[in-house]
Amino acid sequence: MAQRSSVTWRVVDGEALIVDLHSGDYFSLNPIATDIWERLHVGEEPAEIVADIAAKHGIDTATVAADVDDLLAQLRDARLVG
Repeated sequence: MAQRSSVTWRVVDGEALIVDLHSGDYFSLNPIATDIWERLHVGEEPAEIVADIAAKHGIDTATVAADVDDLLAQLRDARLVG
């Protein structure tokens, strides 16, 4: 999933701060969403991310998959990823 070229971001105190330079919109992600964002940025597949987070935090895969899908939908809706 590719980040749009108008988007810039930085991690500060464990949270991603994302700015869409085209719209001026600003977003902040919590630490787990930041982990997902960073992993997507380097090309990791959502299924890999889901499995790892589920194992790392002892959460069932279906719950994590639903949460990751929701985050991805929000990122798409905000036009941060294509």
